[in-house]
Amino acid sequence: MINISECGAQGDVFFLKLDAAIPRTAKRVEAVNGRHVLAQGDSASGEHFVAARGVALLSGDDDRTAYLRIEAPGVEVVHGRAADQHESLFLAPGDWLVRRQREHTPDGFRRVED
Repeated sequence: MINISECGAQGDVFFLKLDAAIPRTAKRVEAVNGRHVLAQGDSASGEHFVAARGVALLSGDDDRTAYLRIEAPGVEVVHGRAADQHESLFLAPGDWLVRRQREHTPDGFRRVED
């Protein structure tokens, strides 16, 4: 597990600790079965990026942005694939921006999916 205190990435999901407040437009998202899906992967294989306990997830203004409010002592973020290619991250307490990364192609920008 990799400890993250300021910024880091897990596959195509980027985490940045915020110095400013979470925007007022963010809306709280309730946990499902005790976990928050931070970024959807392939629904058939369950390749979601998830966090559990001690975390509040708030949706952003677009489908690439979310916010986390993490309580002490922090939270582990895991990639839900059986043959996991991404090591778990441990995010420190505080407010975090969660962004799906994007890439430029000849047809324009698209969301990165690995």
